[in-house]
Amino acid sequence: LNKAKVYENSGDYNSAIFIYTKLINQNIEDKKPYDRLMIIYRQLKETEKEINIIKKGINFFESLQKRNLEYVMKLAKENKKIDFAQNYINSGKRIQYYGGTFDLYNPYTFTDKWKDRLIKLKEQTKNPKNK
Repeated sequence: LNKAKVYENSGDYNSAIFIYTKLINQNIEDKKPYDRLMIIYRQLKETEKEINIIKKGINFFESLQKRNLEYVMKLAKENKKIDFAQNYINSGKRIQYYGGTFDLYNPYTFTDKWKDRLIKLKEQTKNPKNK
C-alpha cells in the first residue's frame, strides 16, 4: 500500500493502479486499495472503471461479511453465546478477537458510501449534462 501511495503521489498512476489492483486480486481485506483506485479513476475521468471497482468492492465486502457472519454464529452456537453475538450484530458492532487486532465480524458500513457513489455515477452516465 505504501509503495502504491508513493507512485500515486508522484503522478505515476499506472504503477499505482497496478499495485492496488494486485492487492485487490489477492483478496486483501482492506478497503484502502478500493478507495484509492476509485479516486484515481475519478481523477482520470474513467467513469466505467470507477463503477467497476465500486461494484467489485461492494461484492467482495458483502460476501466477506456474509461468510464472517456465518462463522461467528457457528462459534456462538458452539460456545452457547448466541444472544451475545446477536446483540452485537443487531446493534451494528464489530466482533473482534485478540484485543481488537482481528475482526470476526464487521458490519462494513463504508459500503453504503460506495453504493451512494455508484448511484450518482450511474445517473451521470445516463444524463451526462448533469455532471
